[in-house]
Amino acid sequence: MGRVFNEIEVNGNRFWTLFDSGAISTYVIKSVSACLPTAKLPKSVERRLGGNTFIIDNASLLVGTIEGYGVTADAMVLDHLFPDEHGRQIEIIFGAEAMEKWGIGIDMVNRRLDFTHYAQEAIEG
Repeated sequence: MGRVFNEIEVNGNRFWTLFDSGAISTYVIKSVSACLPTAKLPKSVERRLGGNTFIIDNASLLVGTIEGYGVTADAMVLDHLFPDEHGRQIEIIFGAEAMEKWGIGIDMVNRRLDFTHYAQEAIEG
């Protein structure tokens, strides 16, 4: 399990993002979802993150770039997230499902993202 921070650019805005292989899903806060297509969930869901319980009513389609690499991910919308260890507010948690989908790894030695296996093309089925 690894974690590293970087920014995701969405519609010209840069958002502080935790890339966390220990989180399955991707999450965005409301200020991020304001510039994304968003829909109400048919039924609220409950998730625990960082020792807190969140009730989630909306989901968004996250479309952006990381270091010039395009990504998309289904994301659940939260009112807020917690700050990182330096006090900077986390705006997005990019989870393991999306990282696997795009072939994004975590280089723990250098504390950075690894795009060696970035998905240039999709092979289905």
